[in-house]
Amino acid sequence: MYEKGKGITQNYRQAIQWYKSSAENGNWSAMLRLANIYMEGNGVTVDNAQGISWYRKAADKGSTIAIFNVGLFYDNGIGVPQNTLLALEWYNKAAQKGDDEAKNNIALIYENGKGGVPQDYAKAIEWYKKAVEDNDESAAMFNLGAMYAQGHGTTIDNASAFKWFKRSAELGNVGAMFALGRWYEIGVYVEKNLEAAKKYYHEAALKGDNNSMARLQILGN
Repeated sequence: MYEKGKGITQNYRQAIQWYKSSAENGNWSAMLRLANIYMEGNGVTVDNAQGISWYRKAADKGSTIAIFNVGLFYDNGIGVPQNTLLALEWYNKAAQKGDDEAKNNIALIYENGKGGVPQDYAKAIEWYKKAVEDNDESAAMFNLGAMYAQGHGTTIDNASAFKWFKRSAELGNVGAMFALGRWYEIGVYVEKNLEAAKKYYHEAALKGDNNSMARLQILGN
């Protein structure tokens, strides 16, 4: 309540005291709130070390979000030295707890080859497939579609690529919307259809995609 100012005056200092009290009793949700406050600098000076410390404590309590975020910090060098191998270790822990975003990020590391991890398209596809099993990870669907479209780790398979682009776009993925727009505009796998192309470009443009905005200008929206 103190953090959001619901029904009372917003007071981050008071919120931190309450969160710390709860966290000391093992409440990992309070640990996450503390981590966010310090990482975002809400009412305090940004302190990544404190934030990551609370994420680690929440991770030790089994919080999947915290485990994933620690992996994300190592992956991107946020508050810690960039370390892809440690990122993979934490992502794998999150993936074992069912986190689809972690599975997608593991796949990205193998697809691109990063930080001493060799490029491995076969492993990338394997992890993308794991990430899409629950039908809610749009980024992994788009990435898997791109693997099929480019023939990375597999033969080029436009039918599979289109299927995953479409499912990803239905979940709001801008990259997939733009890809479908291009396919309809050019006539890749599907019959050329400028109205369908503009439909996908328009949907992506509404989400702020500059590439789609440019295509609409060229096509005449």
